[in-house]
Amino acid sequence: MSKIARDMGRGVSLVIVACQSYAGPSLIEQTDAGSVETDEVPVEDAAIATGGDGAAPDLAGEDAAVSDAGELAGDDADGGPPAEVFPGTNIRFHPCIGVRPWVSGYSGGADWFLDLWTEFLEPREDAWRDDDPPTYLCVQKKFRWKDFYVDEDVAPSSADQARDPSWDNYAWNDVDIIAEILATEPITSGKAKLSILVADQATADAHSQPRWYADQGLTYGRESGECSRLDLAEGRRHVADFYVALQRKFGTEPGLMGIVLGEYFRGPSAYLPDDFDTDEYFRGRRFIWEQMAASAPLDDEGRRIAIYQTNPVLRSGVTGDDMVASGIGMSESDFAIFDEGCGESDDDRWCDPGTRSRLAQDAYYDRLFPTMINGDAARARRAVQYVWSGIDNPWGWRAGEEHAPTPQEIVWYHGDGGVVPQSSIFLKITGEGTFTIENWFDAFDRFGPGGSAAADWGRVPAILP
Repeated sequence: MSKIARDMGRGVSLVIVACQSYAGPSLIEQTDAGSVETDEVPVEDAAIATGGDGAAPDLAGEDAAVSDAGELAGDDADGGPPAEVFPGTNIRFHPCIGVRPWVSGYSGGADWFLDLWTEFLEPREDAWRDDDPPTYLCVQKKFRWKDFYVDEDVAPSSADQARDPSWDNYAWNDVDIIAEILATEPITSGKAKLSILVADQATADAHSQPRWYADQGLTYGRESGECSRLDLAEGRRHVADFYVALQRKFGTEPGLMGIVLGEYFRGPSAYLPDDFDTDEYFRGRRFIWEQMAASAPLDDEGRRIAIYQTNPVLRSGVTGDDMVASGIGMSESDFAIFDEGCGESDDDRWCDPGTRSRLAQDAYYDRLFPTMINGDAARARRAVQYVWSGIDNPWGWRAGEEHAPTPQEIVWYHGDGGVVPQSSIFLKITGEGTFTIENWFDAFDRFGPGGSAAADWGRVPAILP
């Protein structure tokens, strides 16, 4: 870890890591504007919230967890964490440098993956993989929930069928493009990993639910089928059932870096159903986390796959402690630098208490759960301007200077010598502005493992403190 990160001062005292607990301050409530992680242009970035009374939602009558995930794995006898496991847990942990292409949906396979490997990752294979600790070379593939059905009009007959990965309406039982990717040489040799991002409602990707779900009246929004009724027991159970099946199918695959759940902003107030319960909606997401944690299959070494929640909304009694308890990691959908009070001075780089950026800092420095950035480039495409705080930086930018950040600046900001370190980082290549293939390489060649500026300014993926 760089001297900058070691010397970063804290504004408040934090919880003891050994407790695996997050007791952060209350966060402001999410606004109606929402944030968008998809290729659509977001209206505004959503705020988030945590705290509340901590009361669990009433899940009486809902399906119980299918199996027990087992005890968390402890550290090795010599005091160090087990290999490829997030400290203090049994969660498989693969810090990644990754690329996120435009294409999404149930298409592509081995050839799609190998083309990306050849263009982006293979040229830097030796430099990045030989670093200590090793960095994995990753590709993130985005799916919509409905993409996983052979016929999206056919609903499962029961929760048991929905949770059964052998159900013949799941697309992987027809053509298994995920298995094709996992069978490629870069993955089977241990050099590369695949990350799966699933959009199950509108702020992750518009109209992502299967038609059978919408036909049951479980969607709402500006148009029919935008958002999912997570406030209803049936609505959230169907979503959880699918994720349980996905996890049962691929959860022990060593080539899978993790399963990433897309955003779940509830939508503007004007489009909420009359009987909508906001508190139950956000508690519904916690129910999905709990079901995935309880049913997570373990590999031969007792490890489970990493699960990441994009832009977690912690409010209505849902807290960071719930994420820790279920072993849910945190992902950000897009980049924002010097936002939310972050990095105001070299002596105090901490983001404002109660912000998502602060939660990411706490998760990293207290080893609460893995963190990552999906790297959607919506802000980059809109050339969103950010005001630099004046902290010491590789380019000599001074306080008050404003411009749209480049990939190099984004990568430095999220390295272990920057402001909000991330354990994995993906960059979406759009070909627009500075988000080109050449600039992708430039960013990681400078701040990636063994990068030309990494020793002085920190590296990505950020090494855990």
